Amino acid sequence: MFQSLENHIAYDIGKRSIAPLRVPGDLQQATKALFTANRVGILTGFYVLRAGTGETDGPPGAIALARGLAKLGKYPVIFTDAPNLPLLRAGLDTVAPDIPLVEYPFENTDVFVTHQLDKGFDHLVAIERAGVARDGNYYSMRGESITAYTAPMDCLIITARSRGIRTTGIGDGGNEIGMGKRFGLVQAYIPHGETIASTTTTDFLITCGVSNWGTWALLAGLSVLSGESVMPEPHVEHDVLQALIRAGAVDGITGIPKMLIDGFPLAVHLQMLESIRHIMEINQ
Repeated sequence: MFQSLENHIAYDIGKRSIAPLRVPGDLQQATKALFTANRVGILTGFYVLRAGTGETDGPPGAIALARGLAKLGKYPVIFTDAPNLPLLRAGLDTVAPDIPLVEYPFENTDVFVTHQLDKGFDHLVAIERAGVARDGNYYSMRGESITAYTAPMDCLIITARSRGIRTTGIGDGGNEIGMGKRFGLVQAYIPHGETIASTTTTDFLITCGVSNWGTWALLAGLSVLSGESVMPEPHVEHDVLQALIRAGAVDGITGIPKMLIDGFPLAVHLQMLESIRHIMEINQ
């Protein structure tokens, strides 16, 4: 089942040459680790420079994963930075107002990271979150620096790994937290790769055509392991995306505030959701 899910979500809908970035088996390993976790930190939010706000890929997946983990009796916490905070707040208020949302600071991050990790997190998942490049900056897929608008959330991942806390990265372009696991391949195969390649590594890396899809695959795996479906409902995905856009989110490809994710209408993504659900159901 996990191989089928990996193959399915790796559909390169945006034609970004992501095939070499896949790590076979990591979806299964990440799912198993999450299944045994209790307190899970979820990092998300990607700044779109030309729009001056966050994008629609990442936050829906973070909210779906948090809701699924909560249904399994786990304690999820979502982390994002100031530019993305109102977007996540709007999405959570729509479907899951009780899930904690924590603002990650731009300064004094060492103190913040220590304080948060002392709370007992045993898994961190980064979903479509910019990872720092070799030159210390953060970049969009076009090679634009978004450093001034991106809090250094890598520090949370790096410190967690040094403490033996499991980490998972989900990305679709090579510049996200986790893609450090495929650093050389990002440089070789991805447009602007030598500039944008993330150096931040996670224990598990889920490469997919759209990052939200990776969270749905995780949820499908968790559903099979638990015997309880924690997959998101299509109408909930619609309501979350609508709330994000009303709060100021834009499509990351076009930069416009429409019901799009990575340049494609929601209906395209819901087809992927149903395909993932079908793979899950035939394996339950």
